[in-house]
Amino acid sequence: MKSTRADDARQLDHQVLQALRLRAVQAVARGCTVAQVAEAYGLNRRTVFRWVATYESAGPQALMARAIPGRPRNVDKSGA
Repeated sequence: MKSTRADDARQLDHQVLQALRLRAVQAVARGCTVAQVAEAYGLNRRTVFRWVATYESAGPQALMARAIPGRPRNVDKSGA
């Protein structure tokens, strides 16, 4: 399902999304509520809860960007 929202985080670069995850989790650790973090970053509260739970169970490495599985796109760069 393709999102029609202009601020959909799935459109972000993987490194940017990784930094966003870490900052959101750090904000919750500093005492902000999940609702405050979700509103500040434009995220769903469930997403922030999931990131915090992942961080608490598996550490910061679990929030890092991973390689995208599958065959790479075959793009014709000649412009023809």
